[in-house]
Amino acid sequence: LPEVDQMFNFTADHITKGFQESLMRLQMPYVDVLQVHDLEFAPSLDMIVNETLPALQKIKDSGQARFIGITGYDLEALQYVLERSSVPDVVLSYCRQTVFDQALSRRMQGLQEACSSHAERKGWQLGVINAAAVGMGLITK
Repeated sequence: LPEVDQMFNFTADHITKGFQESLMRLQMPYVDVLQVHDLEFAPSLDMIVNETLPALQKIKDSGQARFIGITGYDLEALQYVLERSSVPDVVLSYCRQTVFDQALSRRMQGLQEACSSHAERKGWQLGVINAAAVGMGLITK
């Protein structure tokens, strides 16, 4: 089995280098959305806020990404990051708005308020993506 602690590296250097390599492989000058994937696996959420997202903001400022997103299952972790950083434009939550779990809709107001609490985000709307709406196959054959 893979070692989870070795699968994720949220350091600014790793993120920046990996992104530049991806752009080269894609043969693209920019991407529409650049996301921090499964942020709950970071050593700490403060690392995401203080190191990872600022690195992604620099990429966005350079014109190589149009939007910055965060993804994860843990809605509390997503809200924690949104309350402390004005960088994310988009949140992708998976398996939290399904037939058997409607936690995302119950948390929407809190997520939006977390974003609009930043002065530079007055009137701004958070983009929300609901992924794995069928619970990653849980309700299929």
